[in-house]
Amino acid sequence: MLVAGKNFGCGSAMEVAVTVVLAAGIQAVLAVSFARTYYRNAVNNGLIPVECDTSAISEGQRLRVLLDDAGVRVLNVATSVEVSGLPLPGIMLDILGEGGLVPYFRAHGGFIADL
Repeated sequence: MLVAGKNFGCGSAMEVAVTVVLAAGIQAVLAVSFARTYYRNAVNNGLIPVECDTSAISEGQRLRVLLDDAGVRVLNVATSVEVSGLPLPGIMLDILGEGGLVPYFRAHGGFIADL
């Protein structure tokens, strides 16, 4: 995981900004806020963007991200403190669950109509 501050991804509208993070083995980015283009590119490429308060997270602490219909929660394993993140819409959870937009389309042939 990568932990950041405000407006993460600002100034980079290209997909490579997300794919480089994924190539480094990072599966989720926790930030106070994201640049909108970076946020959508993250979801489309299977990188989990978590908007939450990151001020109490210190370098090297073990974290666990829990994503479900109830919302997004970040558990700091070192301190047992849980922080709520902004919930992701159902379609974004589904896209992330498939590993990104292309795998989602491969699995479903398009967007599911009843979403």
